[in-house]
Amino acid sequence: MTENEHGIRFIDDTTNHSRIHNPFNVSESSPFNYGLIISDQDDFNMLYSLTLNQQLVPDPTQSNSRICVYLIGAQRAAYPEIISVSFHGNTNCTWKSVEDKGENFWVQ
Repeated sequence: MTENEHGIRFIDDTTNHSRIHNPFNVSESSPFNYGLIISDQDDFNMLYSLTLNQQLVPDPTQSNSRICVYLIGAQRAAYPEIISVSFHGNTNCTWKSVEDKGENFWVQ
């Protein structure tokens, strides 16, 4: 995740809302929550991407990772428009909206 010069920033879900430092690690037992902060001058006319890479046990006959790229936009708050693109074979990229929270993303 990257930020631009318009005051848009990504924060974690801690009480002090620290800026996110890339890369970050996630797992089933250790999810990662983030937020998007926009300034009063910005609107939802934006698009950002989230790339998740799932490391698998190396196998010389196959790729050793699954990759999902999510293109995330919104016409307004709480109305996401998300396109997922998968790489490396049988990778399944899914997402689901969670009311009052945001979206969950999975790589399977």
